[in-house]
Amino acid sequence: KTLQTIHQSGVRIAVDDFGMGHSSLLYLRQFPVDVLKIDGSLSRNVLTEIHSAEIIQTIATMCQSLKIEMMVEFVETEKQLEKLIELGAQHFQGYLFSQPLPAEEALFVIQQRNKAKR
Repeated sequence: KTLQTIHQSGVRIAVDDFGMGHSSLLYLRQFPVDVLKIDGSLSRNVLTEIHSAEIIQTIATMCQSLKIEMMVEFVETEKQLEKLIELGAQHFQGYLFSQPLPAEEALFVIQQRNKAKR
């Protein structure tokens, strides 16, 4: 109920580290999920392990069907990014884009990138 209330107020809900550990497909049915963040243990090996690639592609298809955004963590190389796009991923985070930054610096980087897109 708490997550439903928070979601109804406009806050988007993300499930972090999906695909490993304690994440469950049941969460997608029980909670108002907007974003699944794919665990780095899958994305790091997407170029070398066929099972990681197949799992990511399956999650991407499921997310598209359920209208849930998919964010892939630990994207570090252009080749990795290209493969993830090929598998159906659309949103990414990792050192390819930026190292972790303090909030003020992150805001500046985001503003600069948004200006460049215009």
